[in-house]
Order: sequence, then structure tokens, then C-alpha cells
Amino acid sequence: MMFLLFLVVMIALTIDIGISNVADIVAKQAVSLLGIALFVVISGIYCVGQFLILEMVKAKNRENRILSSNSNSYFDRVVTIVHICKQV
Repeated sequence: MMFLLFLVVMIALTIDIGISNVADIVAKQAVSLLGIALFVVISGIYCVGQFLILEMVKAKNRENRILSSNSNSYFDRVVTIVHICKQV
């Protein structure tokens, strides 16, 4: 499941990078309705993928913390900073 999620996000980012490399050539198509729709789709894939990956990592870390039964305040601060950065 996680590999498939990473694959979808990487494909969307690769398409985005490819489009940005030829942005000067296809400037009129990028401003068209299709170009805007493509931007929205790629942005949506990236945002949803990032959210799902972060939730999977958070669940795995929670599971590991329960198994070790040690509270790590440094780890909790890092998780909080990542969530804040994700929202920005």
C-alpha cells in the first residue's frame, strides 16, 4: 500500500517537473482550462498523498512507541513541527 502511494506521488511530481521544464514552450496551453485542471489534479494528488504518507508514518511511530512504552519528548516535538509545516 505504501509503495503504491509513493509511486503515485512520484509519478505526479515527475509529470509536474516535466511540465515545468517546458513551461516557456507551452505557455499558452498552461493558462488554458486544461492546464489549470492539470495543475489542480497534480496538486490534489500531491496533497492527498502527503497527508496519507504522514498518517501512515504517524501510525507506525505510535505503534512503535506503544511497543517500547518509552515517552520521548524530542520525538513529540518533531512530530508537532512536521504537522505545523504540513499545514503551512
